[in-house]
Amino acid sequence: ALHDSLKLSLHTTYPDAFQTHKQLSKQIATLKKSIDSIAQVAMKIAEWGMGGNTDQSLLSATPFLEAVGHATLGHILLEQAVLAHDKIKEGSTDNFYSNKIKTTKFFVANIMPRIQMLAKCILNEDKSALELEY
Repeated sequence: ALHDSLKLSLHTTYPDAFQTHKQLSKQIATLKKSIDSIAQVAMKIAEWGMGGNTDQSLLSATPFLEAVGHATLGHILLEQAVLAHDKIKEGSTDNFYSNKIKTTKFFVANIMPRIQMLAKCILNEDKSALELEY
């Protein structure tokens, strides 16, 4: 039941997650921003592909997958941090739970900003790698 409510708060309504888990609201907002950036890039890659610009789509594949990987890991860590936060609220003093929250905060602060950088690089539409002469 707890896991189901967590899924609802993270997947469906981010404002509910902010209210429920105020200590993690900054991290949840970062995840939402990251998912929004990935969605924007995915739409652009689809647009390039449908428009026949397959070179740009292929050049974007690796950084796009890297961004999706970071967002996926961030999402998993946030799910775990929310559960850990709830365990602490229930009275657990196990360091495992507090360290799970600290690990999540580190990942969100130091790794997830790369998603924005990767999205910006993809959307720059740079094709210089294809302009090499042999």
